[in-house]
Amino acid sequence: MKRTGDYLVNQAIIPAAGVGARMLPITKALPKEMLPIGRKPVIQYILEELASAGVTKALIIVSDGKEMIEKYFGDGRNLGLRCEYLLQRQMKGSGNAILEAESWTDHKPFVVAWGDCISTVKPQNTQAELPVPLARLIHTFDLLRPDFAVLAKRLRGIKAATPRRLRYTLLPRQQTLTDAAPAKPFDLLEISKHLGLDPIPDNSIVTAARWILSEGIFPFLRMLRDQSQEEILLTEAARLWLNVGARARAVPLLDQESIEDMGTWKSYLNASARYATLDPEYDPSP
Repeated sequence: MKRTGDYLVNQAIIPAAGVGARMLPITKALPKEMLPIGRKPVIQYILEELASAGVTKALIIVSDGKEMIEKYFGDGRNLGLRCEYLLQRQMKGSGNAILEAESWTDHKPFVVAWGDCISTVKPQNTQAELPVPLARLIHTFDLLRPDFAVLAKRLRGIKAATPRRLRYTLLPRQQTLTDAAPAKPFDLLEISKHLGLDPIPDNSIVTAARWILSEGIFPFLRMLRDQSQEEILLTEAARLWLNVGARARAVPLLDQESIEDMGTWKSYLNASARYATLDPEYDPSP
């Protein structure tokens, strides 16, 4: 699935303005995107993932106090990207960050990759190697030209949503996630909204921190902003768009693939321990 010639999708927005409230007190001194995993800061894994999938330029959206990110990465040339930076003026959620970047996208499709969510693939004893998830997502968008596309994963053993936190699940047009074709993209029929402690059914499908959007998303983000929403959520804007006829595709993660949110201590510490054991200088002996 090597991409050659002109690509439909070659730019990405990386929202990285969040204050890191779940990671206090360390995020008072260090942006969560710059916390080390192995020998690299978290956000470097996202930038390398983008470059490996054929993305050539990235806009990193930051907030006050995160100047360290630009100082560390500069123009991105060392990673094979052209990095630019935008200060988010209003901290009103992921949708607002993307809305502030509208002019930068130049009416062209773009990837959205959260700056604290790392894509990982566990080694498998198989001869059938598939491209990494983001590369499959870009290929699906390039090939089928939907209005938007998103990575998806199944939840297993989930009893309920976090209190007072909005959650969304994805409903395929047909039940196409099967053992025979686990990576097959599927049409999205609906994005369902769950409030508060509403139970999330086991085996539900949810978004997995990587989107590709066309410019049609911006009117729905503006609609949410004009309704004086305290937090403008990208998934809510996509849900509204889908309800009025947007064509959307989802690309499922395989069992050995995951997108890990480094915005909580549990996930961060687990990832830190795992990456440490992969380091050539790791030595568990006393």
